[in-house]
Amino acid sequence: MSIQRERGSALFTAIMFSFIGLLIIAGLVAVWYRLTHILFPVKTYTSVREASAGGIKLLASYVDQGYFSELDRGICPPGTSPTANGTCCLVNLKYKLLGESKEYINPITICFLGYQPQPGFEITGVAYTSQAARLGLNYIYGFNSTAYGPNNVTAYVEAVYIK
Repeated sequence: MSIQRERGSALFTAIMFSFIGLLIIAGLVAVWYRLTHILFPVKTYTSVREASAGGIKLLASYVDQGYFSELDRGICPPGTSPTANGTCCLVNLKYKLLGESKEYINPITICFLGYQPQPGFEITGVAYTSQAARLGLNYIYGFNSTAYGPNNVTAYVEAVYIK
């Protein structure tokens, strides 16, 4: 009887350690994903037009946080996909309308448009390098947002953002 108890105890201990190990691995994967990918929340808006404009505001906050700082070199952050143009990324945001449970899509293209020199600095050429951007030039981004809603309603918003 004691051998069966020892085997049962060993089996229970092995299952518990396996479960704890699984939780640790899942936590590490979640932390890795959060640190390397942009997670876009599903927000709720009152209209399709508000969703289109709100998506641009959300992406502008990610620009301010530095997620798109390498877009001038054609590098899109994880969680986005590059477009045929070398300095644009496509972000597919999901959103909900107030009072509805269905999710709708808001594809937004964010493009690096160029650099803006600080006031008082002369413009010396047409093409700037990213080294020049680090020397005090502002980044200029363009946003194209097309939110699709119920009953074939579409809202299109364009914006230019300087960081």
